[in-house]
Amino acid sequence: MTTIDDVITYIENQVAEVIGKMINSRAKHLTAIERMLDKMNTVMKEKTYQYRQGRTYDRVVKVERGDISQYDVDKPTLKLNYVGGKMSLKYNDESIEVPEVPIFEFTPVEPHQLAYEAGVGNLENYLYVMIPADVDVEESPDAENAFGKYYKLSMNVRVETPAEITFTPTKPIGFPYPVFHMASFKYEEGWGYIRTLTIEGASYNFQIMSYPGRALGTVKDTDGTPVDIGYPGIYFVLSTNYSGNCYFLIGGNSYARGDKINDLYEVRLIYIEVRGSPVWEVI
Repeated sequence: MTTIDDVITYIENQVAEVIGKMINSRAKHLTAIERMLDKMNTVMKEKTYQYRQGRTYDRVVKVERGDISQYDVDKPTLKLNYVGGKMSLKYNDESIEVPEVPIFEFTPVEPHQLAYEAGVGNLENYLYVMIPADVDVEESPDAENAFGKYYKLSMNVRVETPAEITFTPTKPIGFPYPVFHMASFKYEEGWGYIRTLTIEGASYNFQIMSYPGRALGTVKDTDGTPVDIGYPGIYFVLSTNYSGNCYFLIGGNSYARGDKINDLYEVRLIYIEVRGSPVWEVI
């Protein structure tokens, strides 16, 4: 009859046998690895390696044995042949043949003329007249939306007569602080931007005259004393002989057609730069 003690003894014997076999297997595995490493070490010591500069697109160092080599991979090359006319190019009293190119002459622009043209070009990008969308205009607009048709004005008049426009009484222009009382605006020249449009069968002119210069006037000191001062700015005159509804756009600001003065509808406004901030004022 088998007792519980016999069962426990049997199980312990089986566990001890399994563990013993696992240890023996591990020992044999380690011995095999050791022998393999010894063999590799012996083989490596008996071989001679050759070092050379090879290429895998760019130059690299490659290691080779007598029975093992590495292939080189070169960058693909492309050769071009020029077909066409040639011309002589002189350099250091020597001439070489080069592909023929058009000959052109470049005349440097005088600094004052360059500044003038830059001013004209920059301002021209911001001047438009807007005609309501339901009005019949023969010319195609430069831009349009649901509100109207927009036509760009181009510079075609230059006034080179210096002048000073006086304001009596002075024109108060409200800055954040303090109030600037403009007494006059002085300029050296003016630019005229004009566009002629055919509206409902008749021709009308739309004109923006701009006079860059300085606004002269006074501001009050902290103790109330008037102080003479000048601000850089532009004096604008917006005019048209069109009696219908229209708007002038300058730098993103929109101004409706003004009151009739003589034969034209006019709006006059001043642009002044104060401490880096633009100020627009109808005067």
